[in-house]
Amino acid sequence: MKKLNKVKLIRLLLVPMFFCCIKIYAQPAPYVSPTINYVRTWDAVAPETDPNNLILRPFKDVKQTTQYIDGLGRPIQTVARQASLETATGSVADIVAPIVYDEFGREIYKYLPFEANTNVGNTQASTTDGNFKLNPFQQQAAFATNQYAGETNFFSKTNFEASPLNRVTDTYAPGSSWAGSESNTNPSLQRNVQIKYFINTPNDDVKIWNVNNDATIGNFGTYQVSTNTNGSYPAGQLYKNITIDEHKKQVIEFKDKEGKVILKKVQIGSITDDGTGVNNTNFLCTYYIYDDLNNLRCVIQPEGVKQLPGNGNQLTLIILAEQCFRYEYDQRNRMVKKKVPGAGEICMVYDVRDRLILTQDANMRVGTVKWMYTKYDELNRPIATGLWPSTLTQQQHAANSIGNLNYPTLSGHEELSNTFYNDYSWLSSYTTGLTSTYNTTYNQYFETASNTTWPYAQANTATMQLKGMVTGGRTKVLGTTNDYLYSIVFYDEKGRVIQSQSTNITGGKDISTTQYTWAGQPYVMVQRVEKAGGTTNETVTVTKMSFDNLGRVVKTEKRISNSLVNGNGMSPYKTIAENKYDKLGQLVNKTIGNKGTTTAPLAKLDYEYNIRGWLTSVNKNFVSTPTVAGNSDD
Repeated sequence: MKKLNKVKLIRLLLVPMFFCCIKIYAQPAPYVSPTINYVRTWDAVAPETDPNNLILRPFKDVKQTTQYIDGLGRPIQTVARQASLETATGSVADIVAPIVYDEFGREIYKYLPFEANTNVGNTQASTTDGNFKLNPFQQQAAFATNQYAGETNFFSKTNFEASPLNRVTDTYAPGSSWAGSESNTNPSLQRNVQIKYFINTPNDDVKIWNVNNDATIGNFGTYQVSTNTNGSYPAGQLYKNITIDEHKKQVIEFKDKEGKVILKKVQIGSITDDGTGVNNTNFLCTYYIYDDLNNLRCVIQPEGVKQLPGNGNQLTLIILAEQCFRYEYDQRNRMVKKKVPGAGEICMVYDVRDRLILTQDANMRVGTVKWMYTKYDELNRPIATGLWPSTLTQQQHAANSIGNLNYPTLSGHEELSNTFYNDYSWLSSYTTGLTSTYNTTYNQYFETASNTTWPYAQANTATMQLKGMVTGGRTKVLGTTNDYLYSIVFYDEKGRVIQSQSTNITGGKDISTTQYTWAGQPYVMVQRVEKAGGTTNETVTVTKMSFDNLGRVVKTEKRISNSLVNGNGMSPYKTIAENKYDKLGQLVNKTIGNKGTTTAPLAKLDYEYNIRGWLTSVNKNFVSTPTVAGNSDD
């Protein structure tokens, strides 16, 4: 009786499982009902106090994105309202990204996003309302056929092994050259990325490396091939994954049971590994050596691995110096020493808060031995760096820092930089030539501030709520006794940098001021550079950005003045560059400057992309037919 009940229970469980199963193909059928759950997000890029008004504003003022979900809570379609804006035509439409799952909940096909359209008899009211699209796969095919000439496969595909592990066996990128190649019966003609799963074999001959620590913490240890099992991992002790790219070249990774990469092999020859194992002759091999605490201690580069057999699998001094990355740690697993190929050792010392307080590279050990120090405040923020003469070793400094939060105690040091926080009180401690007042002189070049006129330029108002903010700094002029360059930073109430003032090497003062839109985009930038000295002069450069309704930069303009030219008069705006975008937001055309007497640009750049988003050409028409009208390179 119990057995019969058990069978009935299994049967009841299986019925709903089969009911939920659906078959998917490269182009699924349209959906039946537009009634579906969704999560809608409105991102304001314009001032608004009433949320009810916000959702009614045009798309240049509010970005609307809707994620539609199925009964299992999985996203099946994402629609960005009117996010497709083609610069050349001004046409606007929704951007749609459809998602579909197989009967096991896996996303086998990943469809490229597309512009909503009516090319397949779409009967929905609008392609610009941000609503759910009933026939997204048909719309995608219609759009992509026009967008990507000659292409038929507008999706990527992932295949899984037929096991509960659901491991990926191969993937195909979008496009006829990739996803379209799956139908080839000859595997060598399939342009996919394959992943094969094995375990190591005796033929792989993966060496076991042991780390022997030096008696003194901080000194480099030694690394030796194990004397057990002929120095190699026994069969079946490592995971072996082989990744084969579209060109049928292999990358083989051996990992231990903890997931650490032990050996990585990159194919450079013609011989491949079918899983049974091959020697290293046709591969670039990199070994990763770990200690008992799983700290990475040494990385042997391919050239070093290549030299090992001729040296009895011993890391000679030359191999260690020129072909190995080496790392040492202290008792708290903090890196205290490292060495990269071809360079000297770098030593590091920490304080009781694990803050890096001293570093020393090989150059600092030549002549007068020095250390680079870093001082911190009580919030662990760096406030000073410099050079400190000290002949103590890394181990001695480490011992001295134990229990001493203020280590090192400096004397005879050279301070190279300081960073200041929270307020401008630090100015009174130095002769900087700067003040704690925002300079309003260059606001005259700003656009009129407005919360009603797009793109909603904002007025600059400096805030004194500066807790936690960097307010300035100083940097020493190398080769001088006590000369420093100073800088001060001003913020608005949103924490954006609106102005920075700094001294320069001539003794002049540079000022950089930025006006933002309400959405936080830099709108107008004014850069003032002053050259002091014999003949003082001042140059002011104004840069203004223009945006389209999606907030993309479509034009950059500049104007300039110099105190020694034209009575310091400001020139009119000159167009520096103009950008045009396609329906998917890709930059397709850029014009640079103009010839001064005409509106013709100095240069034109036309960009073309393939279905994978790769840039395939710049000014291809000029290269192929340079004499045809409109194909010139200017």
